[in-house]
Amino acid sequence: MTTLHDFAKVKDVIGVSEYVLVRQDGHIMIHDAKDHEALGQLAVLCGNNCDAIKADIPSRFQYFLFSRECGKHLMVFPVGGYYLGVVQASAVASSHVAETVSAFIRKLVRKSA
Repeated sequence: MTTLHDFAKVKDVIGVSEYVLVRQDGHIMIHDAKDHEALGQLAVLCGNNCDAIKADIPSRFQYFLFSRECGKHLMVFPVGGYYLGVVQASAVASSHVAETVSAFIRKLVRKSA
């Protein structure tokens, strides 16, 4: 069974500098972020809006990328009734971080099945 501490291991993924796991209602479950309140709110806002946009499509979005000029982009991944928001380290390519975090999530989902 997957626990909150399993999600904390996302910090070990190369290219992840900060993270927050939030319920869809905005409650922060676990984080390692300097401004976790703001990051959590942004993750919920992006995640809920992505879900609303895709309401007519049977599957959820894979991830949302909020590109920032500083290179520390925000990525939001849906995970069941939660959103995992990660801040990308500027030195790593977005595509690599997205693929690696997606694989991390798939592994946790398989573990809990």
